[in-house]
Order: sequence, then C-alpha cells, then structure tokens
Amino acid sequence: MFLCLAAFLLLANEAGGAKDAKAVEAFTREIQQGRRHSQVYLGRAAAYAALKEWELAIADYDEGIRLRLDNPVAYRDRGFAKVQLSRYEDAIEDFTTALQFKPDYWDVWLLRGEAHGNTGRYDRAIKDLDTFLRHEPGHALALGLRGAAHARNGDLDDALTDFTACLGKEPANVKALLARSAIYAHRKEHEKALADRERAVASEPDNPETYVSRGGSYHQLGRHDKGLADRTRAIHLNPRNPVAYAARGNAYFLLQRYDEAAADLRAALERGSDDPTTRQLLERAEAELRPKPAPPAVAAAPPPPVSPTPPSPPTAKAPPAPPPVEVKPAPAPAPPPVDVEAVHARARQLLASRQYGEAIPLLDQVIAAQPDHALALNARGFAYMMVRDLPRAIADFQAALRAKPDYQNARHNLATAERLRKMP
Repeated sequence: MFLCLAAFLLLANEAGGAKDAKAVEAFTREIQQGRRHSQVYLGRAAAYAALKEWELAIADYDEGIRLRLDNPVAYRDRGFAKVQLSRYEDAIEDFTTALQFKPDYWDVWLLRGEAHGNTGRYDRAIKDLDTFLRHEPGHALALGLRGAAHARNGDLDDALTDFTACLGKEPANVKALLARSAIYAHRKEHEKALADRERAVASEPDNPETYVSRGGSYHQLGRHDKGLADRTRAIHLNPRNPVAYAARGNAYFLLQRYDEAAADLRAALERGSDDPTTRQLLERAEAELRPKPAPPAVAAAPPPPVSPTPPSPPTAKAPPAPPPVEVKPAPAPAPPPVDVEAVHARARQLLASRQYGEAIPLLDQVIAAQPDHALALNARGFAYMMVRDLPRAIADFQAALRAKPDYQNARHNLATAERLRKMP
C-alpha cells in the first residue's frame, strides 16, 4: 500500500483524459522508482482503462493480480477490460474467479450474465441475471439483458415480460423498445410494434436504427410512403450505413420498383453489407429489369393454292381436312441453382433475430436443394416450433435425425416439441 499520493490526487481532482494521462505518468514514475506493488499496477491499469487503452490496462491488471492473487476487484476489472475486446471466454473466467473470492459481488453476477449472453449461453446468462435481480429486482439493464436472453432462447412470453418491466423503469430505453417491438411484429401485432418504434424515434431522433425499424412497421401496415420516408431519413442520418440502404431496397423490390431497388441494393453492397440476401435480391431486381424475350411466333399454315379444278361428280366427298398441328410451348428455363450455404447462413441470421416466419422459406430452398441437410432440417423445425406448428416441427426434427442420427441438438429439440404437443 505504498502508493504515490500525487497519483491519487490526480485521479481525484483532475477531469477527463488529462487526469487519466497524468495518472498514468504518476504511476509509471512509481514503478520506475522501484515501488512495484499490486496497487500501483492496478491504479495504472484503471487509468489506462479510463483512456480505453484496453491492452495496456490488461497487462497491468495481469501484473497486479500476479503480485496479489486474492483481489476480487482486480479480476472484475480485468474481466471488464477483456469484454471491451470481445474476449468473452477469458472475461467469464475472471468474473468466475472474482465470485469465488466474493460470492455476494453483485455487479459481477450482472457482468458475467451479460458475457454469457454474448457467447450464446443464454441459459447461463439467465441464471446469472436471476441471481442479480433477486438482489436488485428493478434493475433496468439486467431486465433488458435477461429479456434478450429469453428472446434468443425462444421464450417470447418471458422476454416480453422482462422488456415491459425494463421499460417501466426506463420508458425511453431504445434497445428495450426495439426489442419489444420485434416481438410484437413477429406476433403480427403491428400497431403495438409501431407504437414502440415511434417512442424509440422520439427518444433518439438521430439514431438511424429507430427509423429503419419504424419504417418496417409502416410497410407492414401498408403505409408505404411513410415506410420509405423513414428509411430515407435513416440514410440521410448515416449515408455509410448499409442496413438502411438494404432495408429501403427491399421495400422498393416488394413494391415492384425495381430500378430504385437495384440502386439501393448496390449501395448496400458498396458499403459493406454482409447479408447474403442483399446480393440475391439485387440479382432478382436486375433480372426484372432486363427486357423479356418475346415468345416465338407460330406461323399460320398457308392456305391451299387456288387452282381451277373440274367439278366433282355429285357423289364425290371432299377430302378430310388435315389434323391441326399442336404447338407446344417452350419449356420454362430451369431456376438458377441455389447457393445453399449462403441461403442457410441468412436463414440462421433470421432465426437469431427471431424472424422465424421469414427464415422458413429460405430453409425450404436449402432443403429442396439438399433434402438430407440435417442442419437446415433442424433449423426449420426450430422455426416451426417457435410459431407453434408442432407437427411440422416434429417431422423436421425426425428427418434431421434420420440424416444425422447423433445430432444431439435435433434430439433435444424433438423432445421439447413433443413435450409442447402434449401440453393443454
């Protein structure tokens, strides 16, 4: 505990980045003068973290922890720095160690729950957030995070409850408003979805995401002029945003305004859109714009030549007319081959966004091209289960297991669907 008093005074009395930079200098002088104590390194790590120098902060946290292994605050802070670098697995290890030393370290339950959610371990995220919320029941951030985990797990009723509770504490929480509106839109409750999205726009009028979302509700309600206006506004707010261009291009395509659709979809790709359906939709728009070949004309049979002929005897019969020539239409061109992996990847993105109805047609394409595609069969079964079409869900899970008998995820999903079917 031999800390330089000047460093503490700098941390306490100066403001902003200047304070943190001077604190780094003060702690560095302490280390250079031989005062290599845990708290000195942890103090400099905190100053680096305030400057968002996460790698340097982690290096000092490492040294501070090496000099004192039983400090839960150091593990928490190092875990937080690792989260900023998306090193979620390492962060979870640090948070777990902090809780071993201090089981009632409530902030760490919250941090670890969020990290579990970022790794896709939604059950573990919910468990950690449950623990935190038992201690602090009305915490808006924790309610929002647990709602997101429930939604990712497909537990939409629980997610709706959590998002609504979160908004009861923070009525202008845009993330919760957009998340709840997505559930309403999935359930075809478009007026409720629009109400939440209008609140989101009012809360953050300079956020392009709020306009893209509200535009989607307007289109669902047939108010296409307003939908296009919202997506245009999103583009004006951030002309480098590929999502807004892709959203407006999709709307133009559905309205059969193929010139404008193609222009927007090209703009989305130029700005780095990684959504595989953007390129596919662009190809379809361009195909609609190409001139359609005229169907081949069928030449009529020429009339028989007129020539003088002697009159037929009264008893003679006219020769029978030739049978009509049947003209068969040209066969339709074969559909272009499906890019199975790209379509499958897009379908999984839609599933992750809880857009189950939109994912099913894409998975239909994958399975039509590869009937034994176990992953697609399981994914489509999950989508059917989420929209409560349990007979189709069960059939898909069974087909996935026939294609891949050791597919444990499909086996688990099949058991879940069968259990749901038995419920009243």
